[in-house]
Amino acid sequence: EVELRVAVKDLSREVAPEKFRSRTKGVGGFVFGLLVFPQGTKSAPEHARKNRPARDSDREGDKNAVADAQKEEEEKAAVVAVKEKKETRWISAFVEARPSEDYPPHWYFEDVQFLVSLINFEDLKKSIVKHDKHTFSPVESSDGKAIDRGWHDFVHCDEATLRNNGFVDPKDDTVCFRASVYLAGGAMKVSPKMKSRYMSLSKIELSGPYEKVPNFLSSLV
Repeated sequence: EVELRVAVKDLSREVAPEKFRSRTKGVGGFVFGLLVFPQGTKSAPEHARKNRPARDSDREGDKNAVADAQKEEEEKAAVVAVKEKKETRWISAFVEARPSEDYPPHWYFEDVQFLVSLINFEDLKKSIVKHDKHTFSPVESSDGKAIDRGWHDFVHCDEATLRNNGFVDPKDDTVCFRASVYLAGGAMKVSPKMKSRYMSLSKIELSGPYEKVPNFLSSLV
């Protein structure tokens, strides 16, 4: 498990750092870390529109855990509601593979189960927890492989909501994200598909200058 603590002021200020990265940890050869965007990714609103209607349970979880205080304020005054709406933002959170130098080309870890959580310090049971399964690979592919995976729309909140609902550690005024992984698909694998893209020139027999040279090589000689 890796942990990332961010000062709530850094997380919520108007011009916040683009992203925060946790320390790196290795599990069964899989080296990973936690990546958090305090102002959300550019595509966070689009993902929220797509995911929220189809995932009511997640939306209810976010509302119950994070947005209760904000909703109460919205009911008190329309002006306060507008102000809070402007201050709220999406926080994006991802698990990312961080390959070491000894990783072979075309590596991948299949069906890695991972979990990302935002810790509630008043009641651990109210922590926001999301999980998924993904095949981590150095390059994106049509079958869904990529070097990172997570949620552009992990949670929608502001500083006041985080404080009022127990998500800020009173000891150091930070919020805490955690990530853990389980290698359900086993150890690292190397893609065999890449080998078929290359032709061994040692197998090309030439009986004379440039004779029997394949067409696709003729322009090179």
